[in-house]
Amino acid sequence: MCSLMKMEFGKLVRQKSFWISLIVFILFMLECYFGWVSPLGDDFYILAEDGTLLNGSEAVSQDRQDSERYRGVLSDEWVAQIVQNERDNEAQIEGMIQNAETSSPISISAPNAKRLVYYYFVNTDKLSGRKLDTLVYHYGEEELRPVRDVFPESAQPLYYEYSVQWGGTLEAVVTGIFLLNIFVFFGISPVFSEERAKKMNALLFTSRFGRRKCFWAKTLTVYAIGTVLAAGTVLLLTAITHLLFGTEGLQCSIQLVEPFLYQDCPTAKTLGTVIVDAVLLSTAGLFFTISLTILASVLAKNSLDAFILSMVLSVSPLILRIFRIPDEIKLIAPVNRMFDFSGVMSVPDVSFRSMRVAYSHAAAGILLCASAVIILCACTVYNRRAAD
Repeated sequence: MCSLMKMEFGKLVRQKSFWISLIVFILFMLECYFGWVSPLGDDFYILAEDGTLLNGSEAVSQDRQDSERYRGVLSDEWVAQIVQNERDNEAQIEGMIQNAETSSPISISAPNAKRLVYYYFVNTDKLSGRKLDTLVYHYGEEELRPVRDVFPESAQPLYYEYSVQWGGTLEAVVTGIFLLNIFVFFGISPVFSEERAKKMNALLFTSRFGRRKCFWAKTLTVYAIGTVLAAGTVLLLTAITHLLFGTEGLQCSIQLVEPFLYQDCPTAKTLGTVIVDAVLLSTAGLFFTISLTILASVLAKNSLDAFILSMVLSVSPLILRIFRIPDEIKLIAPVNRMFDFSGVMSVPDVSFRSMRVAYSHAAAGILLCASAVIILCACTVYNRRAAD
């Protein structure tokens, strides 16, 4: 079997489509990472209390210092202190924003702590449909909402610390593994269809290896490639962030990482835990896509048909959106899961007899079981297909 897998791997890597897809994937993955994380802070502007307009690494450093003042378990007392500290220099900062001059239009970022309080704890009329009609830089004398009124008890205690880069890494990991799904369509779809198009099936079916061993060698090779690429993607992105910024931020409660995205997460989860959840779910979704691609490759007459059919099969769950069905079902669909990971995290745990399982873990298990069923179907079709 090992010699067969080595041979199948050699067949795939000798195809131009494999390498073109791989190079495009790597470029897009890195582009997405630097867009989400912005390690050098190139697009990050912030005003210091002395009136200096900071950019790049200086702005990142200033934001870290602002957040460091409020690090720890968030409480009503901490929220009140954050507001009071910001009110002390409110007029001064507002004047700086109005008079700030740069060579190009910029978006001046408020410190993490200020964004945190404004989005979650200030009662104003600015909130409409979970979006801000107008982003103002001041709080005035608004009444603060208690922590218990904003987040459920099950989501507490809420740990707060600087988490911008690791929050971006979470989105980059989800996006990176999603891009791997696209690579699978292009780079893996010829695994069966190429030989059928070149009339090689007759030779393979009558060889001493037989159809069954040929099928499993191809399938295991494809899964091995997918596993290595997924692991490489996660390790590369997290290693860059760890090297540049350390582990600070991984203990921050996911509810406080990004306004509106994860506020509805019903359980106490840290950003580090959610990154692990994202890796498990996204990798299970990748395996599901690989299974669909293998089935499409078995059914198709050539590589182009296999590519088109695999994409159609993967996108088809979008039809679930037109039906009135629970989000728990809609979000399992791979396309929905890829684009709405924060929605996945907002679904409560799933009860199974006396056990409670995180919804993301249950969804990953369902996708893996579905992948196994699809592979068995593909194996049956492959073994029964007469040589062309």
